[in-house]
Amino acid sequence: MRTPKRNRRLQFEVMESRVVLSSGWAGVPLASTAWVGDTLPTHPLHQGVLAVSLTTDRSYYNLGQPVNMTLTETNNSSHDVTVDFGPTIDGFSITHNGATVWVSNHGPQPQYILWETLKPGQSFTLKATWNGMPNEPTGVFVVHNELFPNGPTATFTVVGDEVRLNGQFSGSFSAHTFPDVGTSYALSGQGQVQPLGLTNVTGDLNSLGFISQGHAGGTLTLSNSKGTLTLELTGPLQSGFSPLPDQFDYEITAGTGAYVNATGRGTAFLNLSGSPRFDLGEHQGRFDLRLGGTPLLCIGLDVCRLSQDGVPGDSR
Repeated sequence: MRTPKRNRRLQFEVMESRVVLSSGWAGVPLASTAWVGDTLPTHPLHQGVLAVSLTTDRSYYNLGQPVNMTLTETNNSSHDVTVDFGPTIDGFSITHNGATVWVSNHGPQPQYILWETLKPGQSFTLKATWNGMPNEPTGVFVVHNELFPNGPTATFTVVGDEVRLNGQFSGSFSAHTFPDVGTSYALSGQGQVQPLGLTNVTGDLNSLGFISQGHAGGTLTLSNSKGTLTLELTGPLQSGFSPLPDQFDYEITAGTGAYVNATGRGTAFLNLSGSPRFDLGEHQGRFDLRLGGTPLLCIGLDVCRLSQDGVPGDSR
């Protein structure tokens, strides 16, 4: 389909205490104005004449991934509608938690305004791209456009780099059991886990004490030469004084170094051996911890194997 020829007219701005049009409409603030025929400027958006949409090319982005945004104005009337645009009046902006983190027309801009006449059913689009900010937090962001400060917005979510952990750790633990508060476990070990490679693990887990029902859990810290990951572990619903469960859901809640923006969820399988699981006082033992994959099959007190498609295999 042939694109209709556009009628563009150049207008200049006068910079005083505020920006105004120099077309003879003195005192009209430089904001989005769309004219119908030769009538005094009134915004067709408020008359149901102009349909406006603001969109992004995706709903979710990884940190630093370009965000492409588009403003579209469509003439829904049966007559011509003229809209204006220009570098100083049609900028896109992005906010996070109410604070502006990026604007498309930051800094000095050419001082002019263009008019675009839209035939019935014809649309006009403006586009911009935000390349992201490496140190900007993740979360929900909102896109705005100066032409329509009270008009449509678009939202998108920036997520960190998803990490899928898969591997096994082994090491030792010490546990302290106290009346009414359950047992606290301190873990320390090492293992191979993808995609981190050789990694150290430390952690603190707690079983349930004097409580009707609840969730055992705690935190794990994975560390190597590139940085650290912090995992929050949550066990299934249990009755009070139940032993520490052997399966947890985990979520990556923090990272440093190369993993500062990491996110991820999964399942952790734990086996404690060499000492009773629930015993008053202090005791020590060994642990095997599997992240991702399938549960551990443990034989006796010291040998844990991985289940691969239902067939046990030696993991050591």
